[in-house]
Parts: sequence; structure tokens; C-alpha cells
Amino acid sequence: MVQSSITLGDKIELTKKIDLLDAEAYYSMVYELVDETHLLIQAPIESGKIIPLEMDEVYYASVYTKRGLFRGEVEVTKRIKDKNLHYLELQLLTPMKKYQRRQYYRMDCILNFKYQDEQELEVWGTGTLLDISGGGIRFLTPKSLKLNEQVVCHLELRLEDYTIEMDALGVVLQSKPIDPDKIQFQNRVLFDELSIENREKIIKFIFEEERRRRKKEKGM
Repeated sequence: MVQSSITLGDKIELTKKIDLLDAEAYYSMVYELVDETHLLIQAPIESGKIIPLEMDEVYYASVYTKRGLFRGEVEVTKRIKDKNLHYLELQLLTPMKKYQRRQYYRMDCILNFKYQDEQELEVWGTGTLLDISGGGIRFLTPKSLKLNEQVVCHLELRLEDYTIEMDALGVVLQSKPIDPDKIQFQNRVLFDELSIENREKIIKFIFEEERRRRKKEKGM
């Protein structure tokens, strides 16, 4: 059941199989492929402390491989300590299925950002981000963009303790006016050749931002 596309060193994200937006996300990496239904990961660490994931608890596992994002259900079956290193053995409960771009969760937001298109190389334009996912973004600009052209999107995503900055290359899927005077255009861009590391950062930002919003709604 462990697909050949999963290799040692692949990043893995674990969340409890409950309301995904309220669940904590834990990040680690694949250390060993034990057999067809088991793999070994390094125990997740947060703020320098090892996170003791619960035994026999079902988690969603998202594995970021060179062939894309794979997802399935796992449970922790064993804790292993080797000298000062801690590992977790996971049993796959379902096949790891490849996630398509359209399956990335899309989060609404209002953020300022910069972009660079083929019409004005070396010049950064400004826009307003309307939503973001691991697969792409939707945003407003004061001018239209050419369909199928490549754009560079400079993103600044604020996490709890620091801000992520990255340049993401994308392809314009749509650019249309949203008012009669054509003062603003709504654009949809699909990320192109986004690294696994940067996609992971975007997904991490979305998870943290959604949890923050939920806590704020609950008055926490």
C-alpha cells in the first residue's frame, strides 16, 4: 500500500481525523519505509519539544513527494527511541491517493501583494489578494492581465511567530473587469512549478490562519 512515489525525506503533515480546521497540524519527514503498510517518521517537534502523538489515533497524512501531494489515513502504532532520536511508526489504513490541484482548500483573505507580469518586466505592480490555496490565488489589479501569460507573485504570509516571504510563478487563467468603469480586474492564477517547500508553507499559513479565525469566533 506504500506507493513507490513516497521516498525517504519526503515531508509529511499529520492532522487528527476531526474537524480539519480546528485540528492541530504536525509536520515531520519520512525516515523509513518499513513494509507495504507501515512507514517510520521522525517524531514531530514544535518549539524544541517532541509532540507525543496519541497511539491508535487516526490521522490524515499528507505526504509531499516529487510526484505531487498524496493523502491517506494512518494511525500511530509504535513509538521508538534510538539514543536521543524519537520516531513514530505509522500504519496506513487507506491507500495514499494523489491530490489534484483543484482539491486544495481555498481560503478567503484580504492581503496586499506584489506581482510582475510579462508586459512590464522589472516593474512590480500592486494588487489585493482575495483568496489563496496550495494550487493558486485570486486577486484584484488595476489593469487586466493576459491569459496564459506567466506572472511572478510576491507573497508575504504572516504566521504566529514570523512572516513567510516568497516569489511564486503562476499562469493567468482568468482576468475580467468587476465594475463598469474597468477600474479593477479580477484575476485567477494557477501556480506553476511551485516547490514542495513553498507549497507546504502556503498550506501551513492557511491552517494557522483558519485556526486563528476559529479561536477568535469562539472568543478565545
